Amino acid sequence: MTEQNEIEKKWPGRVHLLHNNEIWLSEQASKGLMLKRFDDSFAYFEESAGENIHFRMMVLNEKNAEKQIKVILSQGFSLVESYKKYYIFRIDGKYSHITPSLNEETIGFTRKWFNRLILGRFFVTIVFFAAVFIQLFLHRGKLIQGIVEVPIIGWILVFLLLAYGILNCIIEYRLLIREKRYYLKQEAFSPVRSSKRSRAMKIFFIAICVFAVALLIKGVYFDKEQQFSIHEVQEVMPIIALQDIDEAADAEINEAALNEADEDHHAEIKHSLLAPRQYRAWQHSSGNVMHIFYYEVAFEPLADRLARELPIYDFMEIKQDDLEKVDVAGLDAVYLWHRNDFSSLSARKGKRVMHVFLVGDIPVEDVLNKIAEIM
Repeated sequence: MTEQNEIEKKWPGRVHLLHNNEIWLSEQASKGLMLKRFDDSFAYFEESAGENIHFRMMVLNEKNAEKQIKVILSQGFSLVESYKKYYIFRIDGKYSHITPSLNEETIGFTRKWFNRLILGRFFVTIVFFAAVFIQLFLHRGKLIQGIVEVPIIGWILVFLLLAYGILNCIIEYRLLIREKRYYLKQEAFSPVRSSKRSRAMKIFFIAICVFAVALLIKGVYFDKEQQFSIHEVQEVMPIIALQDIDEAADAEINEAALNEADEDHHAEIKHSLLAPRQYRAWQHSSGNVMHIFYYEVAFEPLADRLARELPIYDFMEIKQDDLEKVDVAGLDAVYLWHRNDFSSLSARKGKRVMHVFLVGDIPVEDVLNKIAEIM
């Protein structure tokens, strides 16, 4: 909590970026803001005349702190404040060349402290990527389908998030390693450049968040899925009309139902980076149901994996091992599952994949022959 007449400012980076904070505190002192106290997130200042003050921020072992502080004070430094393991000292700017003498116990403790920080960041990175891979593994049954259905703008967002995560990790590791070398080996580096990179990364992250929110708003309020008639789809991509393979449906479904999209007969055309041409179609008659998923993928290796995935349905308890591979003339591969009046199949020809889910007494052979004819 801010006390009266105190000015609260957030650390420019993280509290453990010691050298970066030292430079920042010296800048504040030159502007007339003198450090009074601090915590993990904020530094609290009181107004004073601008001074040329050099600060040193250190981590000290509690058992060795008193002995080490006496040594540092004897060099002309004065202790400003401490918080947990963090200690901040000050000295007149004209003596900024003086480096606090560290005893062996302090050097050993500081080395272990930095190592723990670096390992901690590495562990967080591993946990993040492990969580991603676990999710991919758990959804491996429909992984390729999910990937090929991601729109181009979605891939851009994924790439930006991945780039941010990797760059942020690299910057964090480099900063910690440089801080460690600075305190243990007195290897100088420019924290100002590091601070600029950190600010650039924050701006980058904010831009990603704005982009994601814009995508969400666009998806909720502007991207209304347009429904097309079966005949409209037939003009641009191969599709099976239910009445072509079902005589009863042929008598029931009139031409208007095929030319106009309604609840029982319609399709949704989609586009994505890995499947530029795709659609989903629903057709119902009194006795039969036929759902069709169609994809033209960008790379042929994706097509076979996609064809293997599409017939799998958790709610029908259809698993990969339940699929039967069937040879059909004119098609590169066919994967089929059939039980009672339910059938789930997919067919591949080159980069084209068609999946059909059937409910009713429609002969599967007729469906496969029709797919071979139109693909």
